[in-house]
Amino acid sequence: MLSKFGYEVETCLEAEQTFSMIEHVEPDVILLDIYLTTHDGLDILQDIQKKYFHIPVVMITGYSDVQIAVKQ
Repeated sequence: MLSKFGYEVETCLEAEQTFSMIEHVEPDVILLDIYLTTHDGLDILQDIQKKYFHIPVVMITGYSDVQIAVKQ
């Protein structure tokens, strides 16, 4: 959807690709799913905030979980 509005979009299907992509692309914003197949999105968020604190991260999910939303 974002590409249709002229934004350049890069995706990572595996959590392991995330930091390599960030270093090569230098994104303006990161959309990060809370529930990933191999990792916890909240753990990845903490790692991103430590090393790339200047990049805003928007957490997304397809599940409604009030406790997770309030946690962060």
